[in-house]
Amino acid sequence: MRFHGNKSHWTPPDTTSKVPRVLSDAIEFLLDLFLRKRTGGGKRLTFSNTRDLVEARFGVHLPYAPYFKKNGSLELCSAYRSIPRIQDYIDPFIRFQHVDEDPRAAVTTTWTKTSSEGAPYHIVEAVAIHQLIHGGHNCICCKTFGSFELNSKYDTSFSDVICSVCGSVYAVWTASTTESIFKRLDKGNFNKARYFGDYYDEIRHLGRLSKMYAMFVSMEDT
Repeated sequence: MRFHGNKSHWTPPDTTSKVPRVLSDAIEFLLDLFLRKRTGGGKRLTFSNTRDLVEARFGVHLPYAPYFKKNGSLELCSAYRSIPRIQDYIDPFIRFQHVDEDPRAAVTTTWTKTSSEGAPYHIVEAVAIHQLIHGGHNCICCKTFGSFELNSKYDTSFSDVICSVCGSVYAVWTASTTESIFKRLDKGNFNKARYFGDYYDEIRHLGRLSKMYAMFVSMEDT
């Protein structure tokens, strides 16, 4: 589901996929589901990815330009200047390489990629979804015990998990710290604009007694 202006791309939830009870199996299951989504059911055989030689060779992530203008001339940023021999690789024609990857390898890399806090955020979200479904929780709306089911469209939808009784939906989002969660809530500040687009797109199709919930997971507590 994506939101573009007033055009709705909403699709009905799909709860036919059941998350395994064993956590390791659940993570593998959700990874496979994500892989099928990303490859169009296996039709896309390769992913094109960009390899950063600076990051690969020196183990540092430098997403900003290496040079800045000072007094009419270009100077190398201190972060680049502090790394010996890095100037051999900062020419963008040398630094960046486009490579084709096996879809499973590419998606697995995405899933295990760590945030700045060192936690693999996709796996953290998978663990949170597993906990919500199999952790013995009641639906906040209807109070039914053990009624949560996975929406297998969770990677593109506001609703990751659905209550099978009242139809309420739950979205799982990660944040760097508990403090950042409260800051976002206080200021209404979310990094992805699609949150609100998906929210309004999804809420139009909720039942009269259904509600929407966001579950934030702090990376520092995982």
